[in-house]
Amino acid sequence: IISNHNLLNKNTYSTDLASDLANSLLYDYYSVKYSEFIKNKDSKDIGLSEFIKDNNLEKSNSNINNILIVFGFKLLNFLVEVDLIYSEVIIIEKNKSVNIYVAKDKILELMGNSFGLLSLSHKIPMIVPPKPYVRDKSRTILGGYLLNDKQYVNPIIIKNHELREQSTIKNENIIFDTVNNLSSVGYKINIPVLEFILEKGVEYNLIIDPCFQHDLEIKKNNKEKLSVYEKKTLDSFLSKKQLEMNILALATIFKNVPEFFIPVRIDNRGRIYCMVDYLNYQGIELAKSLLLFSKGEKIYKSDNEAIEFLKIFGANCFGNGIDKKSFKDRINWVDENEKEILNFKNGNLINKADSKLLFIAFCFEYINYFNSLFSNETYYISYFPIQLDATCNGYQH
Repeated sequence: IISNHNLLNKNTYSTDLASDLANSLLYDYYSVKYSEFIKNKDSKDIGLSEFIKDNNLEKSNSNINNILIVFGFKLLNFLVEVDLIYSEVIIIEKNKSVNIYVAKDKILELMGNSFGLLSLSHKIPMIVPPKPYVRDKSRTILGGYLLNDKQYVNPIIIKNHELREQSTIKNENIIFDTVNNLSSVGYKINIPVLEFILEKGVEYNLIIDPCFQHDLEIKKNNKEKLSVYEKKTLDSFLSKKQLEMNILALATIFKNVPEFFIPVRIDNRGRIYCMVDYLNYQGIELAKSLLLFSKGEKIYKSDNEAIEFLKIFGANCFGNGIDKKSFKDRINWVDENEKEILNFKNGNLINKADSKLLFIAFCFEYINYFNSLFSNETYYISYFPIQLDATCNGYQH
């Protein structure tokens, strides 16, 4: 509630908060009982999920989710009664409103300089490889974060509470290997890109100035009434600003970590989702531009196909209609603009690029390739992930 002050998201929506709070406390209780069981029985091969099932602790009541939400609301009401938070109805569009919780000013003042620390999620990149998800006969061993199946339960399939029946995985299904392989890929921070953003990000309009205060924010702080459109505009601005700050904060923390990992899970359709908040390859452009693979590969200078795909990616990031042309035309565009790409810091191409941050990441990589042409080595080492669409949405479905 505090770190998402005045924002509209799952961290402030009243029902989501109530459900999350109650479920967290429920699994805290499960975890305590599980720890006592492990200590007394010396059965460390049994996970929390299996312990809950074997001891009939599962939420068997069909109405349990509603009960937990009611319980969560009662706990949140305690915070309202002691004047720490208050609820506010926000109209997000015609005939549609949401109820959110907002922190009182005195709490924000007490937090002071510690306020920024609360924005960091619990779901951050791992500095060790994630645990693998394993199907052992009829038993599933939960993977991902190390505390999964110790203090909480996150099965390989993300639950969809709107479905009557959750998806199941047949024994012969290879999705476990897919999830484990993707989770085991190591990454590191693209330090040159991070340093460029921190130094030139505001100047080149790459990120929102952290010190900038929107006119509507000033208007709201002056207790002036905002229209529905103004509220949506301000919320969108504040959400983007906070997201960028969270990504840059995580990147700064992890920039000296030689290798970290991004665990994944799947939804009921089998689609892959990163479990790391903010800094992941499914995030916004800022997050994607800051990621490199932790293990490099030899790119031979005679490997024209590899170099051409690098150029195609660069042309795609620049956009401006070039990304719709043939591969040959995109490669030619890079060749014709090589001098400007090598001197990208002058801002000429950055200001015109459609995907500025990814284009900057490409320019740094292209400079690495270009400089390697003057060495005696037959290859250079690349850590750079090239993103290309595999297929169209229509074909996927």
